[in-house]
Amino acid sequence: MGNIKTIPRIDYNEQNLHDGMTFEVFLTDDTMADNATINFAFKTPASTSKQIHLTIHWTFKAGGTLDVKEAVTWTAKTGTIFVPINVNRLSSNVSEILGNETTTVFTANEVAYNVTTILTTNATTIHSDGMFGTNQSGGEGMRASTELILASETKYVVIATADGASNACHLSLRWSEELPDIV
Repeated sequence: MGNIKTIPRIDYNEQNLHDGMTFEVFLTDDTMADNATINFAFKTPASTSKQIHLTIHWTFKAGGTLDVKEAVTWTAKTGTIFVPINVNRLSSNVSEILGNETTTVFTANEVAYNVTTILTTNATTIHSDGMFGTNQSGGEGMRASTELILASETKYVVIATADGASNACHLSLRWSEELPDIV
């Protein structure tokens, strides 16, 4: 039984990256006051399109909280547009995630950051986390335990809130766009 060969295998997340279906946006604010926030706002594509599998990576200088709100609204045409970066730099694929340009029309391949007047009256918090510390606190989870599979055609805001003065935060969203689950 000397020369046994195994079939090379690659996991599905790695396959998405190689297929050019993994994207990222990121934001750093190094002058945050106590209770100051930074955020990303976006709408997921239709159920017939792609399903968003999201992971969040974040760091605070002096502690803070992270919340993901589902079914939110925000003041239209606020914030700044960030065009998602394809993690596979050789791919020409663009994201199907939708950004906030007008009150009624969303544009593909955009995410808005630092939108204003986030309304959470009918929203649900689907993920919340926090960290304490005074010296370079960081937070992120392993994909298997912190990946969020987002609902289609739904508006989301990811909010990082500083806990303490003279704070700073780096917030990064990474997602893969996969074919919807077939039932």
